[in-house]
Amino acid sequence: MIKMLQKIQSVKRNSGFTLVELLVFILCASVVTLAASGVMLFAMNSTRVSMDQAGNQNTARTVSMLVENLAQKGEVYAVDAGYDAWSLYRKDAVKPESSPGNIILEADAEPIMEYQPSGGSILAGGSVLLSGVTASSIEVSVPESGVGGVLAISITVDGDTYESKVYSRTVKPFTNEEEDEEDLEEEAREEVAKEGEGRQKFVEALLAEVKAMFDPLHPGAKYNSIFSRYNEDTPWCGSFIAWLMHPDTDGTGYYGAGIGEYVNGYEENCREGSTLYSGHVETIFKAESCLSEIDPPVTVSGGEITVNVHPGDLIFFDWDHNGSLDHVGVVFMVRGMYIHTIEGNSGDRVAKRKYFLFSQDIAGYRAIDWKSADQAGGTP
Repeated sequence: MIKMLQKIQSVKRNSGFTLVELLVFILCASVVTLAASGVMLFAMNSTRVSMDQAGNQNTARTVSMLVENLAQKGEVYAVDAGYDAWSLYRKDAVKPESSPGNIILEADAEPIMEYQPSGGSILAGGSVLLSGVTASSIEVSVPESGVGGVLAISITVDGDTYESKVYSRTVKPFTNEEEDEEDLEEEAREEVAKEGEGRQKFVEALLAEVKAMFDPLHPGAKYNSIFSRYNEDTPWCGSFIAWLMHPDTDGTGYYGAGIGEYVNGYEENCREGSTLYSGHVETIFKAESCLSEIDPPVTVSGGEITVNVHPGDLIFFDWDHNGSLDHVGVVFMVRGMYIHTIEGNSGDRVAKRKYFLFSQDIAGYRAIDWKSADQAGGTP
């Protein structure tokens, strides 16, 4: 194209252009300019992406080095790991009665550093150190000397995994052991059996969806299907809960689990409310009356800890700690100092998660207005 323009210019330098020839010349020049601009924009975009990736990768290395530094200085005393998340604690955050496989934290304990897979971030002091993390783990093993522990960290970001190991005399080899899945589920079933049929059905439906097959390309399509204003890729943590309530309209189980029949006023006031959309959680139901007020999951008075949250309650999260609700899940068990949840759109799937009762990421919980045994026609 450029050679053709040069040839036209050389031929017509002295004789001039006709109108048609001039238009052809301008058109060819425009095509060349657009092509060059496209190449430049592509190169600039590629450079920006490469810089972003390089920045994340450098930060991942820095976070690994920071963990090593904290361990070497004796700052890390306990490692709590479970459901793909982890937290590091100093000695003053851990009660003396803690034992291998059973970390007991003080009521006001705050982690030095933590990884929360729901937000895809590693945080320290409530501030995000690294975002876009797709996987991370920390393990503690006992060295041959039997003193201290070897702490191994793995961080995956932008498709690259960074691993490092460091020895620390202060790290105790009592990383919280993963709770037995069947025991947790059975305990949850026993708990909700006291609360009425609605909660029982809700928890059973939640557990079923954890094990259900899903579309890895569009994991939220099934749950967003009940909302005509959403597409298959709309953030779907709230849609997941609304779907569980929605009637099974065609008998296939694709368009809902039908739990709404156990909720007071569901058809009249609650069905298909606002959910997570445009990055903000509003309410899962149309009317606020279908839910209690947002309250803290745990309160402390006179040194006594009272756990307010129960299986089947909704739990809301504020990842940025700015007062805006960013995510919602469902409590399926409270054990010790931890809340176990089941969440839609958590790592692009329906997944079980675990949070410290006093986690700053928890904005609060809301209880669903379940029907009584008489109203539901069942037994408590």
